[in-house]
Amino acid sequence: MNLALVVCTATLLMGVTVARGVSNSTLLESSNNLTKHAGGFPMKHFVVTTEKNQTFFDLHNKTGVVYQLAVEYLFRELAWMEGNEIYLTVNVSKPGAAVFLTKCNDYPISLKPNVVHNEYKLSRSCLDAENGCLNIHLIATEGPVDGTLSVGVKPAYKWFHVQIIMGVTASFLLIMVLLRRCVNYVLRFVYSYNVMDDTLAQQERLA
Repeated sequence: MNLALVVCTATLLMGVTVARGVSNSTLLESSNNLTKHAGGFPMKHFVVTTEKNQTFFDLHNKTGVVYQLAVEYLFRELAWMEGNEIYLTVNVSKPGAAVFLTKCNDYPISLKPNVVHNEYKLSRSCLDAENGCLNIHLIATEGPVDGTLSVGVKPAYKWFHVQIIMGVTASFLLIMVLLRRCVNYVLRFVYSYNVMDDTLAQQERLA
């Protein structure tokens, strides 16, 4: 148990956290507290069904809780039937909560959340095959925090990376076109001249 939790804290230190700007010393202190209180955090059960897929948490400073998530079989099968994916979303009231995941046998899961939405994509390899079990470890590192855990279903984005590359390329081309137009306008403004003045100047030189 202790060894697995130490490995989990190493995963935590490598970036599996929803905290923004939390110092390494703070995370190290939290991991030491976790090791010292291994098995001491209260465990709550969160059974996800088609009717209930959200729960709330409220933590005091330097405290933690372990949610044992169990995704109902019907929920899982309906989600994965047409190529959808199951997502775990962790919403925290403010920065200062460290989050990491393990299987129900305390084996660490090296999942990193989506940077924008703090979402974890729960694949078949993450959830226990029999009961869809997963442990969510929450630790308040910098003051009291509260928030929600929710599980939802979204379509699978098979070409997500290709879409990102295409989007970046299109944005780059658009910026180049706009920049070229701006340069043309600037050059026209700087080197603008009157056709009549140019004609008179040529006549004076010829005279």
